Amino acid sequence: MLAFLIAAALAVLAPNAAGACPSWAGVKGFEGHVAMSFTQSASGVDPGNGGTQTITLDRNASHLEVDLHGRLTSNGPGILKRVTQFLGRTSGGSVSVTDRLINTGLGQSGTASAGGPSDPWPAGLELWPRTCKYQLTAGFATRTTLSGDLPSQLEPEPLVSAAAFTPRETIPAHSLKLSGTATVDVYYERCPELNNLPGTEKDCYVPSGGWLNDFQTLKFCHSVTAENCEDGGEEQGTAQISWSISPVYGKKKKPHP
Repeated sequence: MLAFLIAAALAVLAPNAAGACPSWAGVKGFEGHVAMSFTQSASGVDPGNGGTQTITLDRNASHLEVDLHGRLTSNGPGILKRVTQFLGRTSGGSVSVTDRLINTGLGQSGTASAGGPSDPWPAGLELWPRTCKYQLTAGFATRTTLSGDLPSQLEPEPLVSAAAFTPRETIPAHSLKLSGTATVDVYYERCPELNNLPGTEKDCYVPSGGWLNDFQTLKFCHSVTAENCEDGGEEQGTAQISWSISPVYGKKKKPHP
């Protein structure tokens, strides 16, 4: 089984046929920007109040600053051997959240909104020398403000965040400037492993916080109560990601006081 999994992963993570993979031996880090957007709605009945409840999640982040200056090299087996990771964070940029809940039985609604820079969030870049592939992981976090007339039991968690994994892309033959755009699947728990091989996440987007738990109940149970629910383990819609990062060869410049 292990041989099959490695062979399947190698088929997906095929080497760059256009030329040799560029060296990152002298690279100290990567810097650049990333953006992501996600919008989805779910509705269900509210038997206790004699109406329906609808939640819309609308979350966008643009020009998030990517700062990766911690470097690790893996000693894993097979295709995981000598994988280099650059670790750091995303922050700043512009985050816009406009999540909304409407309950027709109560005749009440609320909007959880945020606008401004992202709080720091973990980020990382994996470089695979044997297959000449890379994958960027980034995200954002912010706190929302609630407006409207919802009762306290329907108020959301104020912290909203997301993590995004780009597809595993081919490293350009003569450059370590990495950029692209992609539409990726949305998962509400975590990204699955690529071909069930440990340490190889599939490209995806994972939202968190706010009304997400209530949203999942509406989506999978078609009701505000968690009864007769569908399986929610598969991908659920899509999100958009774009990124552009470049290598840093010297020491990171210290900010001016």
